[in-house]
Amino acid sequence: MKILFVLEYFYPYLGGAETLFFSIVEGLVSQWHEVIVVTTRFDSDLPAEEKIWEVTIHRVWKSRYDFLYKATSLCTELSKDVDLIHTSTYTACIPAKIAGMRNKKKVVITIHEIFGDIWYDFKGWKWFIYKTYESLLFKLNFHKYICVSNYVKNMARVNFGLKDGKAITIHNGIDYAKFQDENIDSNKSEEIKDKYNLHGQFIWTFLWRPGRTKGLEYYIQAIPTILEHVPNFRALLIVLESENEWKIKFIQDLIKENGIEDKVNILYDIPYANIAHYMDIWDFVIVPSISEGFGYVAVESCALGKPVVVSDVGSLPEVASWFVNYAKPADPESIANSIINLHNWYYEDIPAKKFEFTETLGKHIQLYKTI
Repeated sequence: MKILFVLEYFYPYLGGAETLFFSIVEGLVSQWHEVIVVTTRFDSDLPAEEKIWEVTIHRVWKSRYDFLYKATSLCTELSKDVDLIHTSTYTACIPAKIAGMRNKKKVVITIHEIFGDIWYDFKGWKWFIYKTYESLLFKLNFHKYICVSNYVKNMARVNFGLKDGKAITIHNGIDYAKFQDENIDSNKSEEIKDKYNLHGQFIWTFLWRPGRTKGLEYYIQAIPTILEHVPNFRALLIVLESENEWKIKFIQDLIKENGIEDKVNILYDIPYANIAHYMDIWDFVIVPSISEGFGYVAVESCALGKPVVVSDVGSLPEVASWFVNYAKPADPESIANSIINLHNWYYEDIPAKKFEFTETLGKHIQLYKTI
C-alpha cells in the first residue's frame, strides 16, 4: 500500500500523537509499505523535504494554523496516486479532507482527544471558536474515525453524535520490551541517582510531555502539603525535548512561590529513547492530567510495575493498572491526599492491562486493507 499521512507534527517533534504516528510509519515501512508524510516545519532548522528510513517527509510552514490552508495544494498533488490518506486532529485534517475530495481518495482520521467544554479553561472567550471547529471534524464525513480509547469514542458519540459504523477504537500501544529489566542498564540508573542526590528519597516523577492539559501546576501546589507527611519526598520533573520555554519558566516561578526548590529536581532535554533508564529510579509516578485521550505516561509506568496516582478523568481509569490511586483533576488537595495514601500503601489493586504496539499496528493495517 501507499499511504499519505497529513499531520500537524511529526518526528522529531515529541508528544503522544507523534509517538503513535512515528511508530506506525516505522512499522509500515518495515512491512514494505510506502509512506509519505506532510507536516509542519515547526523548527526552521529542519529541511523542507527529506527522506528518513525510506519515508519522504514534506514540511510546510511553521505554524499549524498556517498549515491549515498552506498545505492543501501539496497534499492534493501528493495524494493523486496513493491508496488512502490518514490524518489527525486538529488542523491537519482540513487539507487532508480537501485533497481526498479532489482526488476521490478515502480519508481516515485519528481522534486523540476531545475537549468539549474544557476548551473554556484553555481559551477563555475564544472557547466557542475552538469547540465549533472541533464539532466540524464530525460533519466532514471522514471515512473512518479512529479513536485512541473508548473514552474518546464515547465522547464523540455523546458530544457530536458519531455513529458506531464510523468509529473504531484502536488503543495506542507501547513496546513492552523496552521496559523489561534486561533492557535497562542499572548502572546508568545509579549514576542518575548519584548525580541528583536522590538516594534515600521517595521519588515521585512527572514526565513532562507537551500539552496544556497535563495538570503540572496543580501537582506543584500540592507539594507543600505532601511534605508535611512525607519529609523525604522528592519531585522529579523530566522535561522531554520539545517542551516550550515559557511553560518551563512558569513552573520554575511556581516552584519558587511555594518554597520547594530543594525538593524538586528538573531534568532537561532527556531523549525519549533513554527514558526507561530514568523510569527505573522512580518510586512512584504522578499523572495529574485535566484531560487525557490515551495516557502514554500511565501505561509506560504501569509497564514497569510502578505505583501511580492518576486523575480520575479521560482515559486514565481505562488504561491504568497494578497499584493505582485516583485524584480529582485540578485539585491540589485531592492530589496531595492521593499521594500521601499511596506512600502509606493504601491503593487500588487493578489487574494488569497491556497495550502492545504490535496489536496497534496490526489493527491499523487491517483497517487500511479493508478500506
